[in-house]
Amino acid sequence: ALGAAKWQVIMPQTPKALGSHSSPSIRYGHSLLTYKGNLVTTHGYFYDRDQGTARWLSDTWALNTIPPFKWQTLHGHTQQSVAHEAYGRGEMPKAPCGRFGHATAIAGNGLYMYG
Repeated sequence: ALGAAKWQVIMPQTPKALGSHSSPSIRYGHSLLTYKGNLVTTHGYFYDRDQGTARWLSDTWALNTIPPFKWQTLHGHTQQSVAHEAYGRGEMPKAPCGRFGHATAIAGNGLYMYG
């Protein structure tokens, strides 16, 4: 049991909702799991309130859970059109195209996604 666990802010939210080269964007419907001392998050969607548009994401990030708590990009975003062109040729894209509400699991050294 965790008992009387306390929240600890390790990285405050910034006004950079779109993310940066050193941190992912704010997102919804993503997955999060742990792997070798890292929190790994992938896919989901970003809703731009100013423009009223949503963007499906396909990037994957890891946050080291030991100070200094730095994000690392594991895989950049794959454009939907690039992924769909590969599917149209009967090929697999380099990474799954953007999606949200999916499930992920780690088995061995592999990250598996469904949905």
